[in-house]
Amino acid sequence: MFIGNVAPYFIKVNIQYVMKFFVLPKRFFIPLIFVISSTISFFVLSYSLKGAYESYWTAIYRVQTVDMNILANVINGSVKEVIQKANQPKAADIVNSNYCLFRIRITSCDDEQCQKQSEMADNADSAAPKRCTYLQEAEVPSLSIPIYEDSLIKSPVFFEHAYSMDASINESAQKTIGFVHLYRGAFISFTEDMKLFYKKLAEGKALSSRHISYKTATYVGVFIFFTLTLLFWVLRLMTQNYHKRKHLSGKLLKLIEKRM
Repeated sequence: MFIGNVAPYFIKVNIQYVMKFFVLPKRFFIPLIFVISSTISFFVLSYSLKGAYESYWTAIYRVQTVDMNILANVINGSVKEVIQKANQPKAADIVNSNYCLFRIRITSCDDEQCQKQSEMADNADSAAPKRCTYLQEAEVPSLSIPIYEDSLIKSPVFFEHAYSMDASINESAQKTIGFVHLYRGAFISFTEDMKLFYKKLAEGKALSSRHISYKTATYVGVFIFFTLTLLFWVLRLMTQNYHKRKHLSGKLLKLIEKRM
């Protein structure tokens, strides 16, 4: 009963404070609504951008995993011939075929135990397209697939979990003539990605698919800012009109009382 009796009082008091806010002088009201609208828009925009960033790079990681799995199971035959014939142009074609989704290196064995290896091709090499040079940051291979002298023997990759666990190789006792090393690229940090996005946006450069989603989120954030600002201003006008009507009603009632 006590709560039921007190609740209407608190609601009435809170409404009074809200109404006082909307009738503040312009010099106070305008900065306040700017700060409030900016803060809300900033948090909504940050949440949207972070979500888009994580969604994109999680998808890239999963695609890399699937591609590495497929590549590991089909690459032995084609790379074996390339290594045996020392066909570097063909090796370059193979490593550049994944459009820099992850780093691929092909190496050939210089001795029987394959303790020493010579590099045949690397899509992170400076001679490769410039868009691939960022792959040089990936220095430790995520997967090293042995290439056997017998092309019928494959090196199947076993994933404990298709999307998150590292793969293991079912190695064979057959002679190894080389390796295909696969590296996951070092993903750009959220902060650096935002800097790159806004720089491209300011310069009017073409945006990547993930940056297009960032652009949409930015527009939504700006829309929310202007919508909130307009809403506060409309509520201010409505509150002012309410007080004016209340004031006029009070005057009219006093005049009526005097005449009566």
